[in-house]
Amino acid sequence: MIRSVRFWAAVTLVCFVIVSSFFRRSNLQNVSSPEKRNEHTETAAQTISAPDPGDETLPPESAVTIVSAAGMAEPAPEEPTIAERYKRAAECCGDLVGWICLDGTEIDYPVVHGEDNRYYLSHALDGSFDRLGTIFLDRYCSADFSDPQSILYGHNMINMDSGMFAELKYLKDEKYFDEHRYGQLYTEKGLCRIDFFAVVIVSAYDELYIVPADSGEWLDRVRESSRYLRDIEIPDDPRFIALSTCSYDYKNSRLMYIGLLDETDEGDDYDPDNTS
Repeated sequence: MIRSVRFWAAVTLVCFVIVSSFFRRSNLQNVSSPEKRNEHTETAAQTISAPDPGDETLPPESAVTIVSAAGMAEPAPEEPTIAERYKRAAECCGDLVGWICLDGTEIDYPVVHGEDNRYYLSHALDGSFDRLGTIFLDRYCSADFSDPQSILYGHNMINMDSGMFAELKYLKDEKYFDEHRYGQLYTEKGLCRIDFFAVVIVSAYDELYIVPADSGEWLDRVRESSRYLRDIEIPDDPRFIALSTCSYDYKNSRLMYIGLLDETDEGDDYDPDNTS
């Protein structure tokens, strides 16, 4: 009996030694070689992850570059110029006559000239229904902006705080008016600088909307009804542009932001920040 117990104990010990030896060899075979570890590390290094938005060590946006699969740094794509945006829009809309931008704002939109002053109140550039509409030039104004006055209309929906001219309501603040003076208008003839000089609040039926008009009389009315007015030199044969939207000061009230159009020689790269 005792010998039988010793026999089975010996057998168990031998089995334990054999199994332990097997697992030790198996683990050694699963350890990757130095060459494989280096290959894996290099592959991971080529995978670019998005930076942490809260990392204050990131470079400014202007310095951000795109890294290609080959690891070569490439400059970020440039925003299309005002001329390029105009040409693209012209491909889908025969009523396009310009592109308007106001420096320091989100106002950066195409301008159309329709058969009346109603259609583009509720239609997009491609003709589809859009309650925000499209910025349009008064039907009584020349499509080439050659008249003494050109009036552009755009929505400012108070109940939605939206519309392409929604930011114009901030001009009721004198500081905002002082900080937003320049804009640009691009047409098929080229680029014009806009030097804004007046904010007026008038009725939708005010004589300022009867255009074209005598420049001297029209300017006098602007001065009479202006909320803010800055000194500006008026040329002998001025071309004025007015951006008009709802103001909600009283029933049927309108805000008009009025400026002078001046053709530039700077081309598409005109930068108002570099002019006096």
